[in-house]
Amino acid sequence: MRTVTFAAIIQLLSMHALWAFLPFSEGGKVEWEQKMRGGFESLDQKSDDEKIEYLSGVVMALSGTYLSLQTADVRREATRLLLSTPGHAIYYRDKIEAMRSEALATSKKSDQEIFEMANAGREVVYEVNYMRYAEMIAFPTLGMLPSAETVGVLGHFLADPEGRDGKSLTGRPLALPSDDFLPPKPNAEWAVLEIRKLGIDRPPVPVAESDGSGLISEGEVDAWLGWWNEIAAGRRTYRFAGSEVEYGPDGPATAEAVRRNALNRRRDAERKVSGRVRVDLAVGDDMKEGPVEGRRPWAGILVGGIIFAAAVWVLAKRRGAG
Repeated sequence: MRTVTFAAIIQLLSMHALWAFLPFSEGGKVEWEQKMRGGFESLDQKSDDEKIEYLSGVVMALSGTYLSLQTADVRREATRLLLSTPGHAIYYRDKIEAMRSEALATSKKSDQEIFEMANAGREVVYEVNYMRYAEMIAFPTLGMLPSAETVGVLGHFLADPEGRDGKSLTGRPLALPSDDFLPPKPNAEWAVLEIRKLGIDRPPVPVAESDGSGLISEGEVDAWLGWWNEIAAGRRTYRFAGSEVEYGPDGPATAEAVRRNALNRRRDAERKVSGRVRVDLAVGDDMKEGPVEGRRPWAGILVGGIIFAAAVWVLAKRRGAG
């Protein structure tokens, strides 16, 4: 797998910035669209990885508000082709993980070893290369690809512990007072920011309650992770807004999974109405019912009433006998 270095990231971003501010005359727009579609037709000659890199670049480049108004048809076509390419999301998961491994290995090398690597023409991946690629290229691209594969990849990173203790991959403080541009976030938080954008029906944290400034509300990562853990365990399915297709952890759900999920939803609704709630335990544990705060112990009241009635009857009988 080819590694993307910091220089390559800058090159990609420069291309995106150039395209984002490229003015079109009407004639120039038609010519540009024809050229882009010609590029799409030649994709059959490329490997899947090459297709993903090219199409992702197009989708990212055309995501700016100004350009998206003029090039919506081309962007839709690029997105469609990208979503139909196997591995379009797994590609980014694997690249993030590969760069993470290489960055960790670099952190353990001496300056002399790094110098020798660079002198031999070998790419050196530092922690900042890995972090910036994930934040500026990989996660934003995933947020534009609404598919079950993308949800699975983001689910993988929701469970990523790196950074959640406030420390980076190499153990330094994740956030510093000097971080005023794209302050680092744990991968789990980047996954939340992007999974919000996929248009999932009935998300665990309603979009209206999410912070639109790019911040993560307290408990939001855990809410999404709990949602994904239920899906991964086969206790829940999900679908995209406007679609009737239900998905499990590996793609379209089986009929049995859909039936079980519908039953669980109905039971949850009934419990909510009757004052009973379901306590979701860790993955693999059974689902148990628990009392909500303030729930009356009806069984105890009933038993107490029976005992009281019996005592009254005995007392009345004794008085009658006396």
